Amino acid sequence: MLRESILVLALTLSMASWISAQTIDSTGSSTAPTEQSSFNWKDRVFFGGNVGGGITNNKLAINLAPLVGLRITDRYSAGVQANYTYVRINIPSYTLNDHVIGGSIFNRYFVWRDLFLHGEAEMLNANWTGNARSNIYNLMAGGGYLFRFGPSGGFGVMVLYNFIENTYGVRQNPVINMGFTFGL
Repeated sequence: MLRESILVLALTLSMASWISAQTIDSTGSSTAPTEQSSFNWKDRVFFGGNVGGGITNNKLAINLAPLVGLRITDRYSAGVQANYTYVRINIPSYTLNDHVIGGSIFNRYFVWRDLFLHGEAEMLNANWTGNARSNIYNLMAGGGYLFRFGPSGGFGVMVLYNFIENTYGVRQNPVINMGFTFGL
């Protein structure tokens, strides 16, 4: 699991340095880097997150996942997301009633208008076995679309694939995420 986390971090850093080598304007054309007088953080930081859940005959999940990110270029952004989920599962062979906490780092690249690629490394902590709390890891990638509204807001829908299958199946494929983003 540590190997996957190191791989994601290395890919994130290499992608950030590769993308910063060019500037892409809102029309999609590449230009040579120019000197900027200052980097305005206020115009580059965005906030958002997911609120959701699900219920079936024997499962209940309620999720809250706020995020903060930085637009590194007009097309590329990276950020972090916290995750809290209340889970109640009651099936004959397994019972879980717990608070799952965790976080993730993500990268997002807009390939065309509001269509984007998304990669995310996530760690979740819970009492999966009923004996002690432990971590599970998810490494997800896929794409999505941002439905923009107003001057700086949007509603995003993503379909991701989890490359790390785990026993507890918290992120079953395909992983579908939806949420709001502000400050775009």
